[in-house]
Amino acid sequence: MGATLVGVVFKDGVLLAADRRVTLGSYVHGQAKKVHVLDGKLIVGFAGLIADAQALLRVMREEIRYYTIEAGQPMSVEAASRLLSNILYSYKMFPMMTEAMLGGVEGAPKLVVLDPLGSTISDDYAAAGTGGAVAMGVLENEYRRDMPRDEAVELAVRAIRVAAKRDALTGDRIDIAVATREGAFEETRPL
Repeated sequence: MGATLVGVVFKDGVLLAADRRVTLGSYVHGQAKKVHVLDGKLIVGFAGLIADAQALLRVMREEIRYYTIEAGQPMSVEAASRLLSNILYSYKMFPMMTEAMLGGVEGAPKLVVLDPLGSTISDDYAAAGTGGAVAMGVLENEYRRDMPRDEAVELAVRAIRVAAKRDALTGDRIDIAVATREGAFEETRPL
């Protein structure tokens, strides 16, 4: 699964960061965003086949929009992770070739990691994709739960930069999505 995706829970929120490189086999094919703000305080990120990630993103956005209209309130992190898990599991005979992370804040910040079949694990930090093992080494060495946002962003960026040195499928720019109690936003950094 191409790319490096990193998730970090910090003092007041959660963030996801991913590189932008899109590959076709060993050919660098272009760039695409892999982390996104879903709705209000929900963020999602993908590592793997970009077509599958884009299809999942479209379905998630529409389901969340529908839920918000029907329920009259935003979807919770728990409900969104259950929704994404169910969508992924529904493709179990022909799995989506993507790993996903979903984050948000409701009370406490929460990060949920999903495999291609929809299994979920909540954690304080995680890394996925072809550069995930290298990025995880950086996270394990430097992570603290009480980190302020700026320090957490720098840690995630550093983890992806280190992974890009070892993984040819990771590269180009780094997109970051941050969710806090105040809301969610995105930013981009150079690799």
